[in-house]
Amino acid sequence: MKRLAIWWVALGLANVAEAQVPQVPRRIQFADMTLTLTDGARREIQKDVESLHAGITYLQCKADRARLYMPIVEQIMREEGVPEDFKFLAIQESAFIADAVSTSNAIGFWQFKEPSAFEVGLKINRQVDERMNIVSATRGACRYLKSFNETFDNWWYSLQAYNNGFTGAQNVLPRSGYGKRNMEVNARSHWYIKKYLAHRIAYTDAVEPLARPARIYALYETEGGESLSQLSRQLGVDNQEMEDLNIWLKANRVPDDKAYFVVYPIDNPSA
Repeated sequence: MKRLAIWWVALGLANVAEAQVPQVPRRIQFADMTLTLTDGARREIQKDVESLHAGITYLQCKADRARLYMPIVEQIMREEGVPEDFKFLAIQESAFIADAVSTSNAIGFWQFKEPSAFEVGLKINRQVDERMNIVSATRGACRYLKSFNETFDNWWYSLQAYNNGFTGAQNVLPRSGYGKRNMEVNARSHWYIKKYLAHRIAYTDAVEPLARPARIYALYETEGGESLSQLSRQLGVDNQEMEDLNIWLKANRVPDDKAYFVVYPIDNPSA
């Protein structure tokens, strides 16, 4: 059984060239929490926001690519019960580049190393690397975050654990914060979570979807056995585009061990 899911996303530059640099507020709602920022933390985060806005062409490019994938990520997070605020973490981690590789050899949209990828059920073998599949990788990231939150009952702590790992975060985060819904962000707060806030503030307006995008992304669920060239002909898509959007597939054919989602672009009939 195959299912087509269409995500209405613009394939065009984000309209951020004329935008003012966002200012860091004193309070931010994050998931089910309220974050209060000290003046020192605000100044530190504001510098990062201004740095992100300094290279406007680069900002536009990242915002445009993020806009392509955001509806997919948002839908999966709703299904998985993870706050949609975490969607901005993918910009920080990989800029939504499917084959992004870190200096520590973390790979893909959500920057998983192999042990962590296996832990959340992602397949990495000669046929596929699901770290580079937006659907599989996002579900993996949601599982990872939820596993942390089962202990911390604090999405802010869970965010830090995404970078530190569960044991690393547990060793440094005070137990008094477990279950808290109000947190202070200050000079001693971990750099990773302050970088997250900078990316969220810098990109919130930039990734807003266009009203009538010229092209949209679609997801095609296949149970395997087909090659990308076969799927390209079936869906009426350029084969090179299909390959560029699905570099998670290493083999000639999609494996038949489970269902996989293939990404492809189509013209928007409503544009």
